[in-house]
Amino acid sequence: MLEIVLKQKNLLKQIIVDIELLLLQKSDNMNEFNFTYKTDEEFQKAKERGYIESYNIVRINISDNKGFFNYPIHSEEEFNKVINFLETININYNIHPDIHSYDIQDYV
Repeated sequence: MLEIVLKQKNLLKQIIVDIELLLLQKSDNMNEFNFTYKTDEEFQKAKERGYIESYNIVRINISDNKGFFNYPIHSEEEFNKVINFLETININYNIHPDIHSYDIQDYV
């Protein structure tokens, strides 16, 4: 009897994990992201100050049969451009929110 209960408990745990993954996948759309900068111009103006302690971005992971790469998308405008482009080609990608910083000294 204990073995049956443990199997059912493990099955329920796996169902919960599967549901959580589905919810995460469903939330992967631009309406769920909270960008600090709405436009590329806003982001560029902030960069001109030389330092941004932290700001909300989206990271995108793109993969194909040759490999993958990951990069930050800094504004909602940039996000829309990238997603519109990716929708026109057959490539795998996923996106997730992140926090980023900028210091001009890192690029000198």
